[in-house]
Amino acid sequence: MRVLLTGATGFAGGFILRRLLAEGMTVRAVARRPIAARAGMELALIEDLASADWNALCAGVDAVVHAAAYAHDDRADPAMILRTNRDATAALAKAAAVAGARFVFLSSIRAQAGVTAPAPLRDDDRPQPDGPYGEAKLAAEAAIAEFCAEHVCLRLAPLYGPGVKGNLASLYRLARTGVPLPFGGLRAQRSLLSVETVAELVLTLLQKRRDLCGTFLAAEQGPLSLGEMIAALRSYWGMSARLIPIPAAFVRALCCNLGQPLLWARIGEPLIVSDDIRLRRECSWLFHSTRDGLIRWAAQDQRG
Repeated sequence: MRVLLTGATGFAGGFILRRLLAEGMTVRAVARRPIAARAGMELALIEDLASADWNALCAGVDAVVHAAAYAHDDRADPAMILRTNRDATAALAKAAAVAGARFVFLSSIRAQAGVTAPAPLRDDDRPQPDGPYGEAKLAAEAAIAEFCAEHVCLRLAPLYGPGVKGNLASLYRLARTGVPLPFGGLRAQRSLLSVETVAELVLTLLQKRRDLCGTFLAAEQGPLSLGEMIAALRSYWGMSARLIPIPAAFVRALCCNLGQPLLWARIGEPLIVSDDIRLRRECSWLFHSTRDGLIRWAAQDQRG
């Protein structure tokens, strides 16, 4: 199988690239910076996704895996988010349709909900994105569905694993210190997803489950609170959890007084994906518990 993969040097894209190549696929890897040559890989350096010649890049491919995106960031330029995540994706979807390629899109849970959600999210919930990033992802999904008969859009829970950046990287470093942390009183849970599971899922959608089509939530079983995430990581390192049970109301007030309401939302309010989502039913062998996944992450880091 010949696959066009965008975002090949990104966090998820890098894992997907290695997995597809290991399976013997030929990959046309779209990236913004050079990467080491690998057997079966053809590199296409593209600085601006919105001005790429997608028809040329899609020529001769059997599938497109679109992992590239303008990263979600509170300081990001909304116009650039829409140009890259919506407009470029729509152009790529049109080119994939011309090529007759299956389209797998790494969307985001933010296409369906905001930073928090009052109830567990289900596949058939009405999407309620709350900003340019989620709105652009939702619009991109609509374009893919319009142009590509054979497509899968994956609304991914926040990803973790070796090489992750952002909030979960900070969480990992904080857990590794072993110092007592004031999160024992936080009970709100959040769903996560291992980046390695994403790579296996993409491979499955290209090989074993080509019958699946549509938009799917993707998250592991067993959402965890911030304290439970830290405790899971520390358990691998032989540490006690060392979580101080400060009341959640106090932590919330502190975050708000410091001008960090979004920080509170991310650590103190829920964002849970229902246990009863279609991908877990259709590809049950891929999804482990978040606690087990965090422990595996710590073990991989230990091995270097």
